[in-house]
Amino acid sequence: MFNSREDVYALYRKLDAPERLIEHVKLVGEVADELIDQLKVMDVMLDEDMIRLGAACHDAGKIIHENELDGSGSMHESAGEKLLLEHGAPAVLARICRSHAQFEDMETSYE
Repeated sequence: MFNSREDVYALYRKLDAPERLIEHVKLVGEVADELIDQLKVMDVMLDEDMIRLGAACHDAGKIIHENELDGSGSMHESAGEKLLLEHGAPAVLARICRSHAQFEDMETSYE
């Protein structure tokens, strides 16, 4: 189910995510693509698919905590991880919901 960004966007739509959240993760995905291209030029080894899927998934918890679309807050991080796990995402992917903001406090991969 989580083979491409389109799979993630489809889940967002199924869960009635606000359209601006979908647009946000798409824009983050565009930046991720640019970063991937630059890192490849520098011969950095990375899992491109994980980066693309992570960019799409990272704010999934904002489906539940919509107030964090405009304001600060971190409740969406663990909520997103739980939400993705409940919908069949691999744990390593779902964990990105937390690690994108808590990377200094967690053991993380480069991706």
